Amino acid sequence: MLDLYNMIGGLIPTAGPTKAHPDDAYREGYAAAIDDALKKVDQAPDASTAAIAFALETDEGMTFLRCWNEGDFDAIRREWPEAPDDVFEGADPLFKRASSQLPPG
Repeated sequence: MLDLYNMIGGLIPTAGPTKAHPDDAYREGYAAAIDDALKKVDQAPDASTAAIAFALETDEGMTFLRCWNEGDFDAIRREWPEAPDDVFEGADPLFKRASSQLPPG
């Protein structure tokens, strides 16, 4: 966003040097926060991909996917105890990964 703001400013040579806008610091902080959030999203495991992969490996895969899609995670834990945590992370709002399973960092 800030780069776009600077590029637009560079397209107007007749305007001369621009004064620092009071919101510039806020915009820079906002842009950095957005970049950080996008990096976290890109690095986050994709529960839907994990759910599909697990459904392809198990019997009753369509039933599993139906439960997952409807958010019936208790039924999944009961009927498919072997389901990996990746199918819950990001999909089940109540899911907490065990501290021994947390990635380093």
